[in-house]
Amino acid sequence: MNILQSLNFRWWNASAEYAISLSKGLSDLGHNVITFSRNGSPASNRAEELGLRVVSPAGMGSKNPLSRVPVLRSMLAVFLRERIEISNLHDGESHFLGAVASLFSGRKTKVVRTLSETRGSKANAFNLFLYRFMTDAVIVTNGWTVDALAQKFGINRERVFSVHPGIDTEKFSAGMFRGMLRLKLGIPSDVLLVGLIGRLSPVKGQYYFVKAASLLSDPRNMRFVVSGRAEEVRHEDLIETARALGVEHLFCFLGEFSDVREVIDDLDIAVVPSVGSEEISRIVLELMSMGKPVIASSVGSIPELIEDGVTGHLVPPGDAAALSDRISELTRKKEKRTFLGKAAREEAVRKFDSRNVARRVERIFEDCLQRKRR
Repeated sequence: MNILQSLNFRWWNASAEYAISLSKGLSDLGHNVITFSRNGSPASNRAEELGLRVVSPAGMGSKNPLSRVPVLRSMLAVFLRERIEISNLHDGESHFLGAVASLFSGRKTKVVRTLSETRGSKANAFNLFLYRFMTDAVIVTNGWTVDALAQKFGINRERVFSVHPGIDTEKFSAGMFRGMLRLKLGIPSDVLLVGLIGRLSPVKGQYYFVKAASLLSDPRNMRFVVSGRAEEVRHEDLIETARALGVEHLFCFLGEFSDVREVIDDLDIAVVPSVGSEEISRIVLELMSMGKPVIASSVGSIPELIEDGVTGHLVPPGDAAALSDRISELTRKKEKRTFLGKAAREEAVRKFDSRNVARRVERIFEDCLQRKRR
């Protein structure tokens, strides 16, 4: 298939990672994939690093409404020159331009809208028309939004598909960085290391992690790591919280690592205590792929990734006591940690490996080419 992947992302985020990973997976399957993205953006640069074909039209990402005209012309030119069969559009502006370009090309190109974040999609008259009459399929990154989205835009449920992000399970495998973090922090191998990785924000639940540690009856043989860039929450805020709860001596508050595997590889237990968001929970996939026992909040897409008691543990969001109980249980039961980590790794390879995800999207595209827009 000839496929155009359009993504107008200024920053590197989970949505950009999803789009680029999918582009690479589809290309590896033998499809002609063109990445249509703003010049000099992290997504465009990453696509080039991976050897993908990149088109960066002038004006893409500009706030000037008139800049849409040359972007539309460039997209239409790619449609016609490359005989694009599928346009997979990862942002709202690309969705509109792709639908118009498809119309100008005689609707020879199918329009697929991929939504990694559904909260900002408004059911106004313009979007209702765009989704109902100019879009052939919609892909969302979790199952719990499928019915709601179909109802919101009044589109056929059969045209909405759930595809979780893929993970490079060969890259995210245990062993390469083993011992490096412990050496850096001076933590012996017989001390259990429990970690949370994510941007410092109230929604990521760092406070509940610190609170959970303070509720443990005997944390003497444990250390806790928090790694991530400071945003709405500062490292100083978390240090003060830990000090107030009497557990400052047990915590290491680190910045963001350029390679998250440096932190993951040394963890004995991983915690994802988010209280919201997580439509794409990339960190859960990374932890599972590296065979870590994960304790995570049952929010967003996480319950679709982790089967409670089988590939990890789920706890209610914002429940520090429940989180503490699960941490305590896993610290006492090494066999359970091993079982959960092994099962998580197997699940990641079977269901979430980027190649398998690309094959699922490939089947959606093939189905899209065979059916009429309804």
